[in-house]
Amino acid sequence: MLSDQGLVTNLIKVAPDYYELTFRPPGILKAVPGQFLHLAVTGSHDPLLRRPLSIFDLLEGGKKCRLLFKKSGRGTALLSKFQAGEPLDYIGPLGNGFTIYPGSPWELLVAGGIGVAPLHYLARVLTESGIKIVFLLGAANRKQLLARSSLSSLGVEPLLATDDGSAGYRGTVGELLVDYLEKNPAPDRLYCCGPPSMIEQVINIAARWKIPVQASHEERMACGIGACMGCAFHHPEEDTNPTDYHYYRRLCREGPVISYRHRR
Repeated sequence: MLSDQGLVTNLIKVAPDYYELTFRPPGILKAVPGQFLHLAVTGSHDPLLRRPLSIFDLLEGGKKCRLLFKKSGRGTALLSKFQAGEPLDYIGPLGNGFTIYPGSPWELLVAGGIGVAPLHYLARVLTESGIKIVFLLGAANRKQLLARSSLSSLGVEPLLATDDGSAGYRGTVGELLVDYLEKNPAPDRLYCCGPPSMIEQVINIAARWKIPVQASHEERMACGIGACMGCAFHHPEEDTNPTDYHYYRRLCREGPVISYRHRR
């Protein structure tokens, strides 16, 4: 698979250690919400591995792409230093994205922290299709509640949760989800993304209400195209032996979006 080279148009710091990078691809970038790009963070082979980032948004019919990321290591630290006019080498879109159901009256999205990135693009696609969105957004504190103004521009006003109670519901976004489900009809499905502990919490909560879940997972990746098996993720299907090695999935190919079915 050949890489493409876009042109960075903007990079801004949106919160402590969080950045938004906008670039123009060489042509039209077409992607399903939940897919990712595999980025080269320098023009050399140091560091050797690319960094996978979910597509945060596509604008102007795919002529402009926005990426949202947290500076958490050497690779993302280098990415945070990009400037307008610099080339951005990427492979993608890659991976398995969210399944969208046209004609659905409404959808429930649950995001924790940087997990808002793929769900923001999903929210755009859903709202532009006339589907109502209920968006639960959680973070450790109000400064880490990302993309609120961008969601508002889509007509989506998220319900907020912060661990320290500095904005919205005091507690985790999973606890906010329980509060919401106790007071409102259960959705036909639920989309989520966030830290592993948050995703596990949301999946367990959804199981109590027998709600199918599509969860976008994160994992360290090397090749990004399914060859190296470095991002293997254990995901047993229903009614199977959970220790069976056949139920490992490559997050770069069979994921990053993994489905969890709960019979209603």
